[in-house]
Amino acid sequence: QKTIYNYTIKTNCAHLEYYLHYPDFASSFFKGIAIAVILIFVFIAALTGSLLFLVGPAAIACITALKLLSWENPIH
Repeated sequence: QKTIYNYTIKTNCAHLEYYLHYPDFASSFFKGIAIAVILIFVFIAALTGSLLFLVGPAAIACITALKLLSWENPIH
């Protein structure tokens, strides 16, 4: 990620505008990580035969992965 800066300088003031810039592949990369995390936790829960595995830290990780699935590059 990079930070893009836009400067506007006038005779009586200056204005700074900045935003984060992510590469074009960032959206696909984050979604791939999110899908992999969800599949790993579901596979471990199925392998151990315990759905209680999906409660606690695994549930928090799955919720975070779901939020990554809906991530979009804000500057495009």
